Amino acid sequence: MSTKRGHDDSRSPRRPTDVFLCGIATDACVLATAIAVFDAGLTPWVVCDACASNANRTPPQRLHNAALMLLDRFVGTGHLIDIEQARSAVAATAARHLGVSEKSG
Repeated sequence: MSTKRGHDDSRSPRRPTDVFLCGIATDACVLATAIAVFDAGLTPWVVCDACASNANRTPPQRLHNAALMLLDRFVGTGHLIDIEQARSAVAATAARHLGVSEKSG
């Protein structure tokens, strides 16, 4: 495809469509980032077993679970995945973009 300047942009980087998230503060940074990614028109994938929460007064697992409940509501149940699902999705995406079979990788 040609740009306005006549340059061939077929080799230009593709805009990302999906963002995989993990982090220490499920109830803060991960939650806020997932919502921002969603609001930006991208698809957030929260890798639940690669996230955790920490707290002084509230049990960390309780905060983590509460954040996952909110994420389920805000970005969708299907977007809360585990590490194996993330691995498979990344491999499939890479194979698709590289034009190779996942099994040959």
